[in-house]
Amino acid sequence: MRPDEKHTLEALVDKYGGKFVDGDDPPDAYIINKDEKIAVEVTRLVQHVTDDKGNPRSRLADDVPAHDLIDRLDTELQNTIPTGKYIFIILPTPVNNLRRTEKDLSTIIMQMININDTEKEVEICSNSISISLYEGDRESGKKVVAALPNTKSSANIGGNVSYLLNNRINEKENKREELDGVAEYWLALLNEYWIADEESYQNSYESLDIKHGFDKVLLVNDRKGVHEIYKKI
Repeated sequence: MRPDEKHTLEALVDKYGGKFVDGDDPPDAYIINKDEKIAVEVTRLVQHVTDDKGNPRSRLADDVPAHDLIDRLDTELQNTIPTGKYIFIILPTPVNNLRRTEKDLSTIIMQMININDTEKEVEICSNSISISLYEGDRESGKKVVAALPNTKSSANIGGNVSYLLNNRINEKENKREELDGVAEYWLALLNEYWIADEESYQNSYESLDIKHGFDKVLLVNDRKGVHEIYKKI
């Protein structure tokens, strides 16, 4: 079971009681609560971006390679960056020429540490990157951290939320099957598009005409809060 699925199911159990077990794909899991067996599908709400032809896709394809690049730099430079200091990088995604960018970033960071330079704006392989050297220690223990703004993302929050709900609910509805011995069938949406709150999703859902057979559609946040977007009457 993936960490995001586990987080989501723990949140549901915290709210509704019972325990969760692996599902049969579909569903992703079952919640067993007293004598009831509830089927649960879990999916992530991840901001989409557009490719060069204007087609939407998850921004994870852009962000995961950049996250991995930052993690490798952190591992490489852990023993080089002095105690009580850390590097913060603003690295727009998608990243051009990952290997060259990583190599040059490592060199520039080393130079900044050697001369105690606290800020630098650089252009590497047409990537406009900001690097800062800060005093302090991260709770995570990391010495290299980053923000990853996406250059192909839309600033239209309402449009992004509507797209996410349509996309994820319809995709999960297409996979949903009628199951024997199940009291209800829930869809749990883990919100990873944090700029949009519960009210944004609720209003968007109510304005859309999405046909589905789920008994509940639930929004789960990173703090394991659960909000019922839809409940079958």
